[in-house]
Amino acid sequence: MTALYFGDYWDVPALHGAIRHLTPFGVPCLYCEHPIEDDDRGFMRPVFTTSDRGAEFRPAHRGCDLAAVMGHHYGVCRCTGYEDLWACNVALEERGVFKLADRIGARRYN
Repeated sequence: MTALYFGDYWDVPALHGAIRHLTPFGVPCLYCEHPIEDDDRGFMRPVFTTSDRGAEFRPAHRGCDLAAVMGHHYGVCRCTGYEDLWACNVALEERGVFKLADRIGARRYN
């Protein structure tokens, strides 16, 4: 399945061949429920519902998405006292995880 992302492109393998989606301003993040803002970046994730539509796409900040999958690896998870994914997202940004990932992606995949 092709990934859907919103916001400015960042160079990681998950976005190679991905489709850019309009930024869903004001829609709550799938994980932290903070509304998506103008300069946010992230993914549109499929969410299965009980409605007749079956599935819909909901936005997820890239930091919340990463924290949901890799937060424990970076020490930003419930085990280390983080109770919500927005706080994990902020902690990952403060630790420079995205800058590091962007540099690694650019070097390895370009």
